[in-house]
Amino acid sequence: MADVKTPLLADQEDLSYSSIGEPCTVNPDRKHSESSIDIKTSASAQGDVTKDDVKVKLYKRRWYMLVIFSLMSGTQSFVWNTWAPISNSSEVAFGWNDAVISLMANWGPITFFIGMPLFAWMLDMKGLRISSLLSMFMIAAGCGIRCITTSPPWVTWTMHIGQFLNGLAGPVGTGGPPSMSATWFPPNERTTATALATIIKFLMVACSFVIGPQLVPEVHTKNCTLDNFTMSSSPASQFEEFHLEHGCMNGTNVTVPTVAKLREDIMFLMYVECGWSVGLFLIMLLYFPNKPPHPPCVSASVKRESFKQGVMDLLRRRQFWVLALVFCLAGGGSTAWTGVLKVNMKPTGISQDQAGWIGFYTFFASCAAMLVVARLVDLFSRYMKWFISGVYFIAAAFFAWFAVICTGVLPATLPAIYTTVIAGRMSMSSSLPVIFEFGCELTYPIGEGTTNGTMTLMNNIGAFIYLLILMIPGIGTVWMNWSLVGALVLSIPLLLTIQETHYRLDVDETKPELTD
Repeated sequence: MADVKTPLLADQEDLSYSSIGEPCTVNPDRKHSESSIDIKTSASAQGDVTKDDVKVKLYKRRWYMLVIFSLMSGTQSFVWNTWAPISNSSEVAFGWNDAVISLMANWGPITFFIGMPLFAWMLDMKGLRISSLLSMFMIAAGCGIRCITTSPPWVTWTMHIGQFLNGLAGPVGTGGPPSMSATWFPPNERTTATALATIIKFLMVACSFVIGPQLVPEVHTKNCTLDNFTMSSSPASQFEEFHLEHGCMNGTNVTVPTVAKLREDIMFLMYVECGWSVGLFLIMLLYFPNKPPHPPCVSASVKRESFKQGVMDLLRRRQFWVLALVFCLAGGGSTAWTGVLKVNMKPTGISQDQAGWIGFYTFFASCAAMLVVARLVDLFSRYMKWFISGVYFIAAAFFAWFAVICTGVLPATLPAIYTTVIAGRMSMSSSLPVIFEFGCELTYPIGEGTTNGTMTLMNNIGAFIYLLILMIPGIGTVWMNWSLVGALVLSIPLLLTIQETHYRLDVDETKPELTD
């Protein structure tokens, strides 16, 4: 394994800069030592810093790259979360049940197992452009297939195939932000960049909780009697129109809106998602470079281990696997809990529309907390495990409160549900960019794609187990609340056993910080 504290840089004539995972040309006879880190620098009028071994520069286009990549990641999550906010309407429209809705969400972790090795290899060996374009194509193709029909039983097949293809883009969308940060951003912006990518993704998930219920109204029943129309100046004519539309007899209960109208509304939502996905794919096809002309920091120019060697080396990193286990237990449980938010809230009597707004506000609050924590971690970057442990403790407290509400011990008031769900999810979400960056620090110089692909794989294993249990007939959802609390409580002492090391930061902190 390479010396993790020494950049693998060659003499100027031997060096060809490459981004993460693409090997530099290195003189094998050159000896590297700790003193080789202390290189002379000089600033140019353009803000460049030229080192004896590598030229480092920041580019304003890094923010464009971050936004476009984040929109790709957010679109994948938006499409994945299509069905949870409109679960009631979808079940009526297509004759589905909670198990079908759960499987729609479960395609995310299922396909992650399939696609993770390929896309982790692509991130480390081929870079951001090819892996991101292929992922965006999978999303657009999945959305297109979902637009084929709304007629049962074929609609069930097309929606499952669409979810499957969209899920294949999950490894890059979920595990790619640290690779983007490492390729385009300096050390004092890496956690913030990863947080911003996650924030944009969360904002799009938040929009899915609102856009879905707005385009696909919730189902309710209405009694088909003349008495319901007595407030009108012409009740008989309104009753006649209602009778003709719903085909009901006087005195019967009917579903409003009709099944045909529900299917029409759901198909319109499919068209919206497909149009957005295809447009974003075309933008990325036009301009989405693999890497900047010059690296943003020394560690970005370091040759990462090959994918095979990285995987073998990763298996020996005990500290990393403790962190990965934590992400499996607590992160996976939280992911699954959010994916079936409306189903999980059934014991509280919350409506589909109210659950949608709770999810919307939750993600906005999560974004704010994530940005604050990320900036603090960039300032106090050697205390990552303490930040994660602290927010896990807060999350456990609020999720325990919510679990007690679901058992009926405490009243299920709307303010209490808003408070517990928003605060619990906000605390959990704020830890995500810190966990990803912590994993990269523990495993450097293993490629960020390999490290975070494995991290998100562990997260999806946890989510898969939770959602698989949820598919057991009659099991309910109360167990999920208590198991999530238990996972959070167990994760805190596990985190505190990790010996915090920052190999990548050790390389970068020997260099002066850059500005645009």
